Amino acid sequence: MLPTFNRTPLILCVDDDTGMQTMVKAVMEGEDYNVILASNGAEGVALFEEYQPDIILMDLMMPVMDGLEACARIQALPGGNQTPVVIMTAFDEFDAVEQAFKSGSSDYLTKPINWAVLRNRVRRLLKARELDENLQEKIQQLDILHRIDRELGYTLNIERVLNLASDSALRRSGASACVVAWMREDTQLLEKLSSLGKSQILTEAMTLDALYKHYPYTIKMFQDNTPVIDARPDDLTGTLFIPMMNRGKPAGLIALENIPVSEFSNTSNAEFLVHLAGRTAAALDKTRIYQKTQTYAVQLEKLYQVSTMISSRLERHDVIELSTRGITILLEGSSACFLEYDSRMRVLKVKHCFINEKMPDTPPAEGTLYSVQDYPDLMRTVKDGPRQFRLSDQTVNDRIRSVIESMKVQSILVVPLIYEEDLLGMLILCESRNNRQTQPDEISLVRSMALQATVALQQATLFANVRELEQVKSEMIRMASHDLRNPLHSVKGYLELLLMDLAPRLDEQQREFVARMKNGLNRMQSLMEDILNLEKIESQQNIKRQPVNMWMVVSEVSESGRSQADLKHQLYVVNMPPQSVLVAGSEIQLTQALSNLVGNAVKYTPDEGRVEVRSWVEDGRFRFEVQDTGFGVPEDRQSGLFQRFYRAQAPGTEDIPGTGLGLSLVKAVIERHGGEVYFSSTPGMGSTFGCWLPLMET
Repeated sequence: MLPTFNRTPLILCVDDDTGMQTMVKAVMEGEDYNVILASNGAEGVALFEEYQPDIILMDLMMPVMDGLEACARIQALPGGNQTPVVIMTAFDEFDAVEQAFKSGSSDYLTKPINWAVLRNRVRRLLKARELDENLQEKIQQLDILHRIDRELGYTLNIERVLNLASDSALRRSGASACVVAWMREDTQLLEKLSSLGKSQILTEAMTLDALYKHYPYTIKMFQDNTPVIDARPDDLTGTLFIPMMNRGKPAGLIALENIPVSEFSNTSNAEFLVHLAGRTAAALDKTRIYQKTQTYAVQLEKLYQVSTMISSRLERHDVIELSTRGITILLEGSSACFLEYDSRMRVLKVKHCFINEKMPDTPPAEGTLYSVQDYPDLMRTVKDGPRQFRLSDQTVNDRIRSVIESMKVQSILVVPLIYEEDLLGMLILCESRNNRQTQPDEISLVRSMALQATVALQQATLFANVRELEQVKSEMIRMASHDLRNPLHSVKGYLELLLMDLAPRLDEQQREFVARMKNGLNRMQSLMEDILNLEKIESQQNIKRQPVNMWMVVSEVSESGRSQADLKHQLYVVNMPPQSVLVAGSEIQLTQALSNLVGNAVKYTPDEGRVEVRSWVEDGRFRFEVQDTGFGVPEDRQSGLFQRFYRAQAPGTEDIPGTGLGLSLVKAVIERHGGEVYFSSTPGMGSTFGCWLPLMET
């Protein structure tokens, strides 16, 4: 039942004739009106200020203060211009009546009074005033609701909306305190959002069941979506509960305390309060959605940062630590654990735990084992996806409940890490501060982060395997080179000893055989040196960078190439401005790489050909190029030039010695120094090989 607030109309009769006063009082009280009497205008003005009557019956001719002056003074008082005044006058006072109308009077009656007419006039004027008051009240109500909508639409300032709603509710109801409470989506607890006055209810957050236990009337409130009053028959005041629904479900309430029971009769105010609760609920819901959107945007930013941080690591232990910390940061949990799955032993092993600052959580020690046979609910997450377990949930089995209790938390969120249907491990997010209910959008964020962590774990595993293979390969190359070098040196040494005695007795064919043996031994030695140099360069993770003067390096490299070019009668040109150019890196490696480019140009250019070496600075880079008029590289063999052991044979190059590792070494050195290699070649006309390196920052 809707409560209403009303009172009996009050009539002020101002007349110096006691007989007239008696008759007016009798007639009006017979109509169930209350009547107060005044003998002159001054007394009437005083009674108006004190009682604020609904209508005034005013005689014109009175001692002390006449009716005209009294009307003028009442009109100047608060509410005076809204109170209808009926002038009671004789036939010869029409001029005064006209003045009274100008002063704001509403009607007049001539004496002697026709009481039936008086009753009708009073009834009509009270009805008109009631309609006018209702209209003004509706305008005020609409203004309040419009202000709430405006606050909501333009600022989303929920505090201003709540203050406006609470203040309006108090003014309309006559209550002494107003409480606005709202249901939190994650905890399902009814929490006080605002309070005006000295409130005695909802002193702490509570569930709906607890609310129903304390205030049984509220069950019907949410069932019927109507306000209810909590008051005993002998109470003078009561508490009015107004429901706030959201999508057909209980979302909150407005509670008005200490409303006078004697005024539960005005349906207009009750309807306004219902409308007010509806608008406030809409404002809270819209603000909740806005805040949720803002929170989700922040969480997406966190997800991006966490994912980027995890993806940037290649060490498995780094990925595990960052994933554990990342899920805690992402959902603002109190702690988290990473459990690695051993498919052979069918156990989950605690690898790392992270606890937020000043949290009471006590996660399991690293190395703790959980047999999957004992925790089937955990393994169901592999098929069903992330799942939350809460102590308040009576369906949680005893084993998981004991784990939650041992951690001193209230809930855990289990997130499986699965790669191509294989379980790698689990992330467990813990919450010890409240009985948190994980929301669907949070689950979506966790799924995205888990996918990133899973990929990073797989990458870390692959990286570890590749690194192990690289170590094995490097060790094998070093061992093979070492084991080959000693017998190679022995063969060369003994061959030289034999030739010291046999050389004069060798015929032409035998001398050719010996030359081929020497050439093969030299090629084997060159191959081993190139392999070791390339392996050394590629195995160095970090170059010890020092300032390298590239003008000095190019000068040394070009002079070395000149001696080789002179032996082949080639035109050798060096185009290099004499200026100091600094590059950060290894001088030995850079010299080796540039020497290789110059040596290749001389080697693959026929006698009397042309080789040009040039270097310059452009756009913050040091550039180096070698152009020749040699044999060139066939187009179908250019794509593999920088691969190991690849030799792009062209007509005329069959007898030119080489290992096929020189350009691989050049590429490795230049890229380790932050640069890039490039080339262009036309078969039969020559080639241009070059590179650029970033200048050293000053």
